Amino acid sequence: MNIAYILLNVDPGNEEEVLKSLRTIRGITESYRIYGVYDTIVKVDRESQEEVKSTVMQIRSLKHIRSTLTLTVV
Repeated sequence: MNIAYILLNVDPGNEEEVLKSLRTIRGITESYRIYGVYDTIVKVDRESQEEVKSTVMQIRSLKHIRSTLTLTVV
């Protein structure tokens, strides 16, 4: 398995809408609202790095995502 954690900055007031959208994306095994510099954390678990990359690109294309930080588990 290839695992990555993605930290998201979300437009204020749209956190729940983004969480709902995230839960429809294949490969996302966990997603939570958090407090601090980032608003949401997502765990991605896929078979290959290419699939992880594809999932990250899907996340980045969602409405109300301001920025992301991807942390790949080695």
